[in-house]
Amino acid sequence: MLSYPPIALPEDFFDEHQLRQRVVHRMSFGSLEIETGTREEDYKSVVEDDTIPHDLHKQEVLEINGITATTNRMVAEVCAEGVTYAIDSRRIRDWQASIMQGIRADAGQYSKKIRILPDTDIQTTTPEDIEAEVEYWVARYKNVNTLEEIANAHAHLESIHPFGDGNGRVGRLIMAAQCRGACAVSECQMPKCIGCIPAFNSTRI
Repeated sequence: MLSYPPIALPEDFFDEHQLRQRVVHRMSFGSLEIETGTREEDYKSVVEDDTIPHDLHKQEVLEINGITATTNRMVAEVCAEGVTYAIDSRRIRDWQASIMQGIRADAGQYSKKIRILPDTDIQTTTPEDIEAEVEYWVARYKNVNTLEEIANAHAHLESIHPFGDGNGRVGRLIMAAQCRGACAVSECQMPKCIGCIPAFNSTRI
């Protein structure tokens, strides 16, 4: 059982640095745990205590720092840009590059190889079609208004699987950012919608 309890988010969420960091850490750990099996105590040691456990490999430290820094950046960008915030292919590549910095030589670049999703029948987009398919994805889901549409967009992006690694982490960042749009349509505040993210972090498609 995780020791990150549910958080009641106030209207001035983005002005509360400590609360904002707790939410960023919770989102980051949940997303990383799904893909890498990172232990909560290791995550907290690196991010909150600034200590590297002796049995933690360099790549694991880079993965922890990468997703945390990128999640923090996403939240800051959404806060700064407000209703003008948009997700485009450049932003998607930048996020993946940030997540995979120091881990993959092709960070921020679309995969040039066939990607296989284990235990599924999903056929990922062929390498030569990835760029065009991502641009189509951006246009199609530019104005998602509901959580159902956000989930459909996530499933579509996962089927494209544009990168050699980190697709799930990028996809969950996108869902978090898209919650801002869904909240705007329903006349609620993005801080409240961020509370939906722990549930999204359990999405494994």
